[in-house]
Amino acid sequence: MYRLQKIIELCAILSLVVLISQCNPKCLQKETNLDSIYARYSELKSAGFHKEIVRLQEITQKYQDKANAMVHLQLAFLYSHYRNPTPNYHATLKELETYASLDPEGSKADIIQTWLTIIKEIVRLESENSGLDKENSRLNKESAKLSKENVRLGRENNEMKDEIEQLQFLDIELEKRRKQIK
Repeated sequence: MYRLQKIIELCAILSLVVLISQCNPKCLQKETNLDSIYARYSELKSAGFHKEIVRLQEITQKYQDKANAMVHLQLAFLYSHYRNPTPNYHATLKELETYASLDPEGSKADIIQTWLTIIKEIVRLESENSGLDKENSRLNKESAKLSKENVRLGRENNEMKDEIEQLQFLDIELEKRRKQIK
């Protein structure tokens, strides 16, 4: 009986050791990995993005500690998600940079660095595109102004042609009268 009790205790201790060994830093790393975020939001519909973003923003305003880093990563994920009807890459970049400052070790992961690089490039291209859009808008306004000016000058040109024709007609009439007087 004593021997059976020792075997049970030994099995319990062994089980406990196995369970504890499964909770190594690598296992804990999975908890903060993007996979958990993907899984959490895999069923989120387009309409739910704004609501979830607002909820997470409230959390970030209440708590400003390292434990909050994961919330910033979630926000970055939601802002740039392909199903988000209004993606915001500037906000994604801000949230990723905040995450990196709160969790420097976690932000060294290749996937985070790749994501950060891509988002920076998207933001840069958006800024360039915005500048081009402004220039295009200015050129469109200028073009519209020049088109109006062209129409006005065309009308003036037609009026002058009419006046020239009238003057030529008057000149001919005057010549005819001069010849009649002579």
